[in-house]
Amino acid sequence: MIIKDLIKKNLPKVYGFARKNFKRITIKKTSNIENLRKQNIRYFESIKSEKYFDYKKKIFKEDHNKSRSFAYLEINNSCNINCVMCDTKSSTRQKKMMNLSLVESSLKKIKKMGINRVSLHTIGDPLANAKLDEVFKLLRKYNMYTSISTNGLLLTKNLSTLKNYIDVCSDIKFSIDGCTKETYEKIRFGGNWEELLVNFRTAKEVLEPLGYRISVLNILMKENFHEIGKFITFFGKFFNNPYERVEFDILNSLSPSNIFFENNNLFENHTYLNKFCTLVSNPIPFILVDGKLSVCCRDYDGSLVMGDTNNESIENILNSENFKDLQKSHSDENSNSFSQYNLCNTCYHIDDRITFIFINLTKMIIYKFVNKDDSFYQNKIEKIVRFLNEIHKYENYSQFEREIFN
Repeated sequence: MIIKDLIKKNLPKVYGFARKNFKRITIKKTSNIENLRKQNIRYFESIKSEKYFDYKKKIFKEDHNKSRSFAYLEINNSCNINCVMCDTKSSTRQKKMMNLSLVESSLKKIKKMGINRVSLHTIGDPLANAKLDEVFKLLRKYNMYTSISTNGLLLTKNLSTLKNYIDVCSDIKFSIDGCTKETYEKIRFGGNWEELLVNFRTAKEVLEPLGYRISVLNILMKENFHEIGKFITFFGKFFNNPYERVEFDILNSLSPSNIFFENNNLFENHTYLNKFCTLVSNPIPFILVDGKLSVCCRDYDGSLVMGDTNNESIENILNSENFKDLQKSHSDENSNSFSQYNLCNTCYHIDDRITFIFINLTKMIIYKFVNKDDSFYQNKIEKIVRFLNEIHKYENYSQFEREIFN
């Protein structure tokens, strides 16, 4: 690991070449797929035997003492577009970029906690930061790493920075959520379909040969459900292993208003108030643009700020009475204090077990059925959604699996 880190830091081009040409061959793909199936069986049996809040309460306790592997550093809380499910423009916090001196001091504090990986956003797109190269330079200085989740529209403008810092960032995920100009531009409001494709192809043609891992993400919702099959065939053709690179997730409530979520939620009977939140049980530090520390990616107004890292350590903030009160409000299903936290009290979440089964099944479908047409994949995904909405009707997981894979 030490040798790898030294190569990444001092010889980024060598690292990129090695990453591209010498992939780890530790587990066969078929073994990976079998592991997904085993996970699904466990989640299915949990759904059949445990009520949602009993399951969440158990996870809440289990997560409490886990070590933190990464932190969030909000280098900017601005975005070049205004996606309908995020609605970042509704954030009342002042739009700004994090001062570079604060970036550096924050990285020092995060590193001191034993964390060497950071995500560079909460609200906003990191590629919208005009000083991204300086941020990457600081990450390199402290031997820390990141990956980029982005709408991708500003990738070409940041191309030279990305080429020069593969040792710092070697993974880029395009959040797209549509596969036609009409659907994409309706969901990714302010985006341009043609510009997206230019930037995506640039990433594939310029960055991937250097060793970057490029992937695409689609958040499943009613607004784009009709073209999921097309999304798989269109973007799948760009990858040798599309089941690894064409990714899906399920819409949850994110923006302060739940109107879009309520109108586009495909799993109403699996939707719950997000009590026993794992971000509260074992918080990942969210250091905001002004240095204040929040515990939530949904903190559009700063109401879940627990302290200020400009004046105190991250550890002290997470051990404060302020934070303990928030934890207590989540740890009891009948807690009266929960309603005092408005963002928590309006945060709704799809049962994690449903989400994990869906994600795993889509990977398995794309892996097993190669080069099928749009309608084939569309039919399979529709079956998965029907199964998940009627999951209690099935006696065992294999009963459903036979229906979808035969």
